Amino acid sequence: MGERLAAALRDALRADPDDRCLEFDGEWWTRGELAGQVAALDGELTAAGFGPDAAVGVMMRNDPATVVAVVALLSTQRTLIVFRAHLPPDARRADVVARGVSALIDGGLSVLGAPGDGPSMPGVAVEMLTSGTTGPPKRVPLLYTTLEASILDGAARPSSDARIVWAPMTHLGGIWGVLQTLLGGQQLVLMERFEVDGWVKRVRDHRPAVTGLPPAGLRQVLDADVDAADLSSLRAITTGTAPVKPELVTEFEARYDIPVLVTYGATEFAGPIAGWTVDDRRAFGATKVGSVGRPYAGVETRVVDGVLEVRGARLGEAWLRTSDFAHVDEDGFVYIDGRADDAIVRGGFKVSAGAVAAVLEEHPSVGAAAVVGLPDERLGEVPVAAVEAAVGGPAPDPAALDAFLRERLPSYQVPVTIRVVDELPRNPTLKVDAVAVRRLFS
Repeated sequence: MGERLAAALRDALRADPDDRCLEFDGEWWTRGELAGQVAALDGELTAAGFGPDAAVGVMMRNDPATVVAVVALLSTQRTLIVFRAHLPPDARRADVVARGVSALIDGGLSVLGAPGDGPSMPGVAVEMLTSGTTGPPKRVPLLYTTLEASILDGAARPSSDARIVWAPMTHLGGIWGVLQTLLGGQQLVLMERFEVDGWVKRVRDHRPAVTGLPPAGLRQVLDADVDAADLSSLRAITTGTAPVKPELVTEFEARYDIPVLVTYGATEFAGPIAGWTVDDRRAFGATKVGSVGRPYAGVETRVVDGVLEVRGARLGEAWLRTSDFAHVDEDGFVYIDGRADDAIVRGGFKVSAGAVAAVLEEHPSVGAAAVVGLPDERLGEVPVAAVEAAVGGPAPDPAALDAFLRERLPSYQVPVTIRVVDELPRNPTLKVDAVAVRRLFS
């Protein structure tokens, strides 16, 4: 199990050794140099007794050393266990101890125990972390068969000579982007993290035809008033990782005349399972406003009791229930109507945190909003909100926002407190971090 992905990675490493395949902070690695470092790490692991099927932890960073570790493990059918390098040192150590691995790659290989003492995970390619934006990150085992179906058999993605990967490799988007780029023979342009100026420079320097942006990144590019000439190579931009406002897509497309292709997926799906294509965007963009696109080939969707369920080759024959309320129209376009797991139960009444945040963001003074629940002795839980100002607009007035909400929502849905912050806390994928938002009120 996993031989197809491992063999494909080995074949990719054996391509033209002089081919420049990885750029990071202005320095290039050739395919031969990458292959040499992968072989050296594989040799160290083997000599230490960690052969195929061994589970090895990696402190994940967006850098060439982490790319080497990922390729070395997956090209030899080992299991990669993800750890977060951005945590404070004590928290990193506690995470490793709690997970109990025998080998750890953190700039170099450290043997923490005897081979076989650590977890045994036959058939698992990556033990991935969820984003942790609504609670502690969960560990999700991704099978080799699932990853193979997602990357090797998945729907054709828009192609480009170079691919800019900014998504953190602690999450699926980063690993998925790295693997798909290397297997596709493209040049991997790796960013340590997303920031507008660096992203624009890489688009200008490498002139990709397709690239990706998080929804917050689309907003940042617009707010920075990036020159359209800098983006002239782009024929499409993919986006996802968080809900995408239709108004944001419309504004971006109107400003830059670049189709924005919304995708839908989750860590558990090992990548996107639905999305827009350029052809669909041209044909249906004006009439399917708010959709996340159609399921990719081999994926089926249905809605049961308002909640989206999916199945397909890489997901298994059984229907997998998601955490999203949704509906699917007669042409197969999927619409996400909110999360089924973001409900705040206030005195027996359910309040959708996402729905309330969306109404707040309709106010012209609000750039972004987040709503979370706090414990309450009488009602069990009450909603509170944090908002950041719209760029170039006046500072939001909590009293005015309260009145704005009361005109549009039942009183039990209105947050008991609205706090204005300079900037909402976000994780490396630029999703609003609800856990950190909750701390603002503790």
